[in-house]
Amino acid sequence: MNSGASIISAVEFGRRAIRLRRKAVGLSQTELATAMGTTRQLLSALERGARGVSIDMALVAATEFALELRLVSRS
Repeated sequence: MNSGASIISAVEFGRRAIRLRRKAVGLSQTELATAMGTTRQLLSALERGARGVSIDMALVAATEFALELRLVSRS
């Protein structure tokens, strides 16, 4: 994903920011989940953009890949 890419949904975040990066670095869901201190099932839900996944979990996943999340006003 390029620098400054806009992600506007939980599904996009899960697929583009987490799943694609996890695969690019060769981690299994289980390996990443363990590094995040969560379960493979919850990581899978995050990657699918499922409802009910906490923002805390999304932030932990982003941190694992050194992603910076910014809030920007849409004008």
